[in-house]
Amino acid sequence: MIKMSASFTAISLVAVIGVCSTFIGAASGVIPCLISGHGHMVRARKPVRFDGDIDAGIIGGSEVPDGTAPWMVSIQTTEYTKPMHVCGGVLVAPQWVLTAAHCVCSAHTSDLLVVAGEQHLFSYDGTEVTVRVSHVEIFKDFRPLTRTNDIALVKLNCALEMTANVQTITFQQSQGPQVDEWCDVYGWGAITEDGSIEDELSKSSQQVYSSEDCVRSYPGLIHEGMMCAGDAEAGSGPCQGDWGGPLVCRSNELFGIASWSAGCGSGSHPTVYANTSVYWDWIEATISSHFHYPSTQKCPQK
Repeated sequence: MIKMSASFTAISLVAVIGVCSTFIGAASGVIPCLISGHGHMVRARKPVRFDGDIDAGIIGGSEVPDGTAPWMVSIQTTEYTKPMHVCGGVLVAPQWVLTAAHCVCSAHTSDLLVVAGEQHLFSYDGTEVTVRVSHVEIFKDFRPLTRTNDIALVKLNCALEMTANVQTITFQQSQGPQVDEWCDVYGWGAITEDGSIEDELSKSSQQVYSSEDCVRSYPGLIHEGMMCAGDAEAGSGPCQGDWGGPLVCRSNELFGIASWSAGCGSGSHPTVYANTSVYWDWIEATISSHFHYPSTQKCPQK
């Protein structure tokens, strides 16, 4: 990084570049990045589409029985020719989804969709409800480069009706999970580091690390609001397309949002999550602040 001796004045040809995330699209095999400099501008790679192989997401994961994770949602973008899965999310209120900030911070709200009641991304189950997004609230102290405070709330343009396949999750408000407790992370993500998203919703068991072991796994990279969980023996865990998904413990209680890791399903390195109990006050305040103009429209069921 180079420090200038004087500040630039922003004009049409000189501006500060936005620093957010290149993960929009990357989870589904499309990386819309541009390389710039004193030369040609080149698109990083051509879009990679679903190849037709039906499998369960998350490295080392197992299929989730239909209807047993009714709070799980798929966050999708319509920026390309058809809606494409970007990240996971979890329904915390009929009109609100909690996800990772890096999943949505660089997206246009008008390009985002949330699909609730989803089980298979590439086939129609008859339980899906697709809803547009009206607002995205990024945690004010989110730091994209370090993934500090990697959490965001997505407001839907209508309130979802609760059904057997669409439910809000129970929220743990007071404390995080216990050290060594086993929890599950959910998603449709890739099952290899260079893979694409998968059709079937899956989950993987993750053991909660102590704060000391978390810091020891990632020296200098763990900040307030982060927690670690992983499976050192099985080497299972989230991958591209799983970020933003929930870490669920006990009787379907939300404790974390998948944020980042060193590789996918690495036995030597756990996954880092945003500890949702740390952000409860912000979540409650954000949702409450919108109660004076809630949507009176109920989402259609199909």
